[in-house]
Amino acid sequence: MSQENVEVVRRALKARRSEFEELIDPAVRLDLSERVFNPAVYEGYEGLLLWRAEVAEVWESYRSEPERFFDGDEVVVVFTRERGHAKGSGIEVDQRPTALLCRLRAGRVSEFRLYHDRERALQDAGLAE
Repeated sequence: MSQENVEVVRRALKARRSEFEELIDPAVRLDLSERVFNPAVYEGYEGLLLWRAEVAEVWESYRSEPERFFDGDEVVVVFTRERGHAKGSGIEVDQRPTALLCRLRAGRVSEFRLYHDRERALQDAGLAE
C-alpha cells in the first residue's frame, strides 16, 4: 500500500485543480508555518488555490523538486529542493534542502507540512532510523 501512497503524493505535488478530488482530501491542510517569509497555514482546496495565487504573484518561476521519497503507514516524507526566480527583483533562489511530510487518508493527501529540518520530518512521521 505504501508504494501506492508514494505515487499519490508524487502526483498530488503536481496536481491541477481538476485532479484535486482524485488525489487530495477536501479538508487538506497545507502547513507552511516554518517558512521564513509569510509563514501560513492553508485549509481545503480554496487554501491550496490561494497559496498558488500568492506564489504566482511573487515568483516568475517557482518549483519544488522532489529528491527522495520515504514511505510509511499513511505517511510519506519527500525531500525537496525549492527553486525560484523572483518577479520584481529577478533574484534567483535555491533554498536549502527541505522536506514535506504528507499524511494520507482514504488514499488521498490530507496534509502537506513543510520542514527545513529533514531529520525532524522523518522523526515526526515515525520514519527516522
